[in-house]
Amino acid sequence: LTARAIQREGKLLSHCVGGYAQRHMKGTLSILFLRKSDAPGVPYVTIEMHGNAIQQIHGYQNDRGSVSPRITHKAFIDTWLAWLKKGSPRDEQGNPIIPKKRVKKEAVA
Repeated sequence: LTARAIQREGKLLSHCVGGYAQRHMKGTLSILFLRKSDAPGVPYVTIEMHGNAIQQIHGYQNDRGSVSPRITHKAFIDTWLAWLKKGSPRDEQGNPIIPKKRVKKEAVA
């Protein structure tokens, strides 16, 4: 919600997202925080968006020595991006309407 929150995120994750705070506040780009459900107040992954496209996604120290969050959270990110591309639909209670996964049919020999 604030530039200070983005700066705090960068400091705790040891990466440069704090430098993007003013651009986020001006609406030039969007900075999002991905959290673990069991630790919602603890910085985990930061996402830079331009419209509905991810520009960067990084965890602690830009994921140095670990698997990228793009890979680790691929299923979630793909589902979320598909929801965004469909216009972020919600039901009457305000809950997201998640696109259904397509099941590939195997060819019969």
